[in-house]
Amino acid sequence: YADGSDAHLTGREAYDRYSAGVRELIEGLGGRVVFVGDVTGLLLGDVEDLWDAVGLVEYPSHDAFRSMMMSPGMREIEQHRLAGLEGQLNIRTTAR
Repeated sequence: YADGSDAHLTGREAYDRYSAGVRELIEGLGGRVVFVGDVTGLLLGDVEDLWDAVGLVEYPSHDAFRSMMMSPGMREIEQHRLAGLEGQLNIRTTAR
């Protein structure tokens, strides 16, 4: 944590705090967490550093996602995400 609090937590533990809060926000706006899993290896391709985990979330709309990201609830849990992550990718997709 930037302020030095909870220095005893691992990155995973800090991110788990964020995950619990963000799940509530997602479900509160009508979205759902479809999948969360640990990355155990890479089968094809090259990367510098392997990611630790992946998640797949379905939002009712892009506007709902944007609203969640700007919400007071997100501001309340943001410090846990920042403390738990070295990097993150959010990839927007659409079903074919």
